[in-house]
Amino acid sequence: MLRPGSNEVALHANFGVLVSPDGGGAWKLVCEELIGSTLISSARWSAAGDIHVASYDGLFRSAGPSCAWAEGRGDLAGQSVWDVAFDPTSTARILALATDRTTDAVALHESLDAGVTYARKTTFRAGIRLNQVAIAPSDPMTVYLAGYATSPYRFVMEYTTDGGATWDELLPAGGFVGADVTLVGVSPDDPRTVYFSRVGASSTVADDLWRSTDHGRAPQQILKLNGAELQKGFAFGADGRTLYVAGREVAPLGEPSRGTLYVSRDRGDTFAPPRPGGPAYRCLGYRAGRLYACAGDEAAGDRFALGISDDEGTTWTGLLAFRDLAGPVACAGDRCVTTMAWLCALYGVCAGAPADAGVAPPDAGARDGAADGPPGSGDDGCRVAGGAQLSPLSPSSSAAGCLLAFLSALRRGRRPGS
Repeated sequence: MLRPGSNEVALHANFGVLVSPDGGGAWKLVCEELIGSTLISSARWSAAGDIHVASYDGLFRSAGPSCAWAEGRGDLAGQSVWDVAFDPTSTARILALATDRTTDAVALHESLDAGVTYARKTTFRAGIRLNQVAIAPSDPMTVYLAGYATSPYRFVMEYTTDGGATWDELLPAGGFVGADVTLVGVSPDDPRTVYFSRVGASSTVADDLWRSTDHGRAPQQILKLNGAELQKGFAFGADGRTLYVAGREVAPLGEPSRGTLYVSRDRGDTFAPPRPGGPAYRCLGYRAGRLYACAGDEAAGDRFALGISDDEGTTWTGLLAFRDLAGPVACAGDRCVTTMAWLCALYGVCAGAPADAGVAPPDAGARDGAADGPPGSGDDGCRVAGGAQLSPLSPSSSAAGCLLAFLSALRRGRRPGS
């Protein structure tokens, strides 16, 4: 996650959110136990500085790396939230896509007070599962929703050009039937142009990238990755003409994966020769002339979990390796036990209660938030435990932490660390 208009950066891992307020110099771990859910769907960082985490248990927000998280109120309370998107012209307007856990109905919710309360805006018909929402950067009235329908499995899209007053449904969107398709981006300078990634038909077929210049209709294939690579990242450059696409090979068990970067200067009409030898890409981002990439860390043969490149992927410099974590934010006390057990077992990042854990965790009512801003506004409420010696947790706790982390990742539909 790259906060717009700032040098702040964060990494959403399958054990929580790691935040660096200084562009990668120091990191604060906010474990899933603090956020309020271990079944996180997505995490986004608004230009206003709030981190929003969509999860099975609701939508939670905080003013940066804090121990105090507020759940979205109003019609969104108690819903399973899949994704969240921010209006590029107003920090007050936020959209959240959610499923009612009682009725299974999918609805789009809107907040006009920066995420304090939400009102249900549109409920969609039965039989479709929508899990992505995107607002066109150049026209906030154009909104895209994406997901799938079953029997047979088909890619579905809903889009509006009037802020949600009316919607058009595309089923199967782009004609995609029986394929796993993801909406990866809306052009920053053309609200009609969208990009999709399609998973290869088998483990020996590479993923490919598609572009539509008509709100998802009549897409054209613009890139097929090498070999059997998986598409693991997509980002726009300084404008809508430059595209960056990250591919990751599927390596034999026990061998490290490598990545390939693909670059286009003409919206995908053509691509430069692929740039192999990159990290095992997990994500890709761009800000102010610099590329950011999630990688596999040392466990996957990479030097880092998050890295940067100032030469469009020719060389990479590590910003974060998990072994360098100092532990959870100090106000966590003993609330990150499961996560820290997992990190201790896998990466040797072992911590009990931090030495400066005198910052009291918020009481149960703190999650309700306040109308004048999310918990932690004006003060992050905590800090990374300093250079004190960190004590390891018991082996039994480590085993439990690994198991819970693994089950949590499976519930989210991915392998841990993928």
